[in-house]
Amino acid sequence: MREVMRVIKLIDKNTVELRFSRSSLCNHCVSKESCNLLESSKELTLKAVKPESLDLKVGDIVVVEHRDFSVTKLSSLVYGIPLIIFVAFLTFFIVIFKNELYGFLGSLLALIVSFIFLKVYDKRVGEKYRPKIVEKYNSEEYKE
Repeated sequence: MREVMRVIKLIDKNTVELRFSRSSLCNHCVSKESCNLLESSKELTLKAVKPESLDLKVGDIVVVEHRDFSVTKLSSLVYGIPLIIFVAFLTFFIVIFKNELYGFLGSLLALIVSFIFLKVYDKRVGEKYRPKIVEKYNSEEYKE
C-alpha cells in the first residue's frame, strides 16, 4: 500500500518522521470499524526509512510504501506471548515455592525479561516492517 505524506523532521541520515492524514490510511484497514483511534486526532506521525539517494528537507512531500503484515500475528506476539509467559511462570513458581508472593514476583521478573526480549527482537526484525520512502514529489506540483 502506498501513501502520500509530508516530512516533518529529519531524525538521522536513514530515518525521517512523517505526518499523514489518518483517514487516508485508515480507509484500507480491516479493523477500521472497531478502532476508536478514528475519533482522536485526524493526523498521525510515523518514522520511515529514507533511501540514501533521496535528498529530503522538512516540508517535502513523499510517497511511502507500507509492507502488508498481519495485525493479528503482531498483536499476539506483543500481548499474547508475555501473557502466556506470565501465567506459566506464575503457576510454575507457586508450585515450586508454595508461596503466592514468590510466584508473583518470579512471574513478574519473567514478564520483564519477555519484554526485553521483544524489544531486542523489534530492533532486529522491525526494520523490515518499517515504511519505506519510494519517491519524492515536487512540492509545487502536489496539491493536498
